[in-house]
Amino acid sequence: MPIFTIVSLNTGYKFGQKFMTILKFPLDTDDEILFKLNGVEQVGRWFSGGPGFEWIIQTDRAIRITKESDIWIVGVIIPLDERIPCLN
Repeated sequence: MPIFTIVSLNTGYKFGQKFMTILKFPLDTDDEILFKLNGVEQVGRWFSGGPGFEWIIQTDRAIRITKESDIWIVGVIIPLDERIPCLN
């Protein structure tokens, strides 16, 4: 499994935090997810407002998911404890 690193200050995680992702379906409201929007990896919180009303909430914006959206959900974020060495 790939290990990812936070390289932004606007995610709710500290800069340099390492994490991995797991596949999960369906997503639950408030799941922290890694997703790609137009090919760029980003972190956000999943929000389901009922059938056909899904959103990704970020610190500074909300992204409504539509059929025209170029969004790929990579997985649910699992933060890695810095005290445990990565074995990859």
